[in-house]
Order: sequence, then structure tokens, then C-alpha cells
Amino acid sequence: MIVATSSHGLDQGKKSQAKQGPSASQSILAGWISGISALSLVHPIDTIRTRLQANPAQFHHSFRYCIRRTIAQEGVRGLYKGFFPPLCSQGIYKAVIFTTSNAVERLLRESCDSQNAFSNALVGGAVAGTVCESEYVKM
Repeated sequence: MIVATSSHGLDQGKKSQAKQGPSASQSILAGWISGISALSLVHPIDTIRTRLQANPAQFHHSFRYCIRRTIAQEGVRGLYKGFFPPLCSQGIYKAVIFTTSNAVERLLRESCDSQNAFSNALVGGAVAGTVCESEYVKM
């Protein structure tokens, strides 16, 4: 009987934590991991794109040829040239985005009731628009 009661108590604790959402440290870590993961996948493509834009004739205007030549001459590390500065900035940038988004979501959830539905939607839309604009300006 005690086990069932404490198990039920744990379920209640998990439910209340789920309602609150992730903590600030969890949001920061999730955002940082998101930024690093995205950059790890996209940076080689950006490197090749930049090389093709800088000197298209050298690579015969071919994305595939540019990749093969870069790997042949510099190894896979050549695809990640200039990786460190965006690595630092993207981790921090995405951590701020995640943390801000979760804080606003928590604030709206706490103040959400049927009387404030329009103002909650307005604030949520403004935050979403701001985040989207910052993504657009970054590119």
C-alpha cells in the first residue's frame, strides 16, 4: 500500500513538472545542443557553397566536384574550416531562443484563462514573430 501511494506521489510530481515545462538550465542545454547539431550538419554545405561562390571556375561550377576535391586535398576536416566561431555563437544563440521561448510559454500558461485568450494569442504571436525575424536577419 505504501509503494502504491509513493508511486502515485511520483506520478503527481511528474505531472506538475510537465505543466511547468523545462527548467532554465534544461532549456539552455537543449538550445545549445540544437545549435551545435544543426551547425554540424549544415557547415560543410556552407563551406562548399562559399568556395563555389568565391571561385566557381576552379571547381568547374559543380557542387559534387568541389566536395570531392576538398576531401581529396584537405580531408574531411577541410569541410569544417572556420567551424569554431559559428560553433560558439550558434550554441549561445539557440540557448537564448529556447530559454526565452520556454519562459514566455510558462508565463502565458500561468496567466492563461478564457478572459485573456486574445491577449495571450497576441503576445504569443508577437514573440513568435520576433524569433522568426531574428532567424531571418541572421541568414
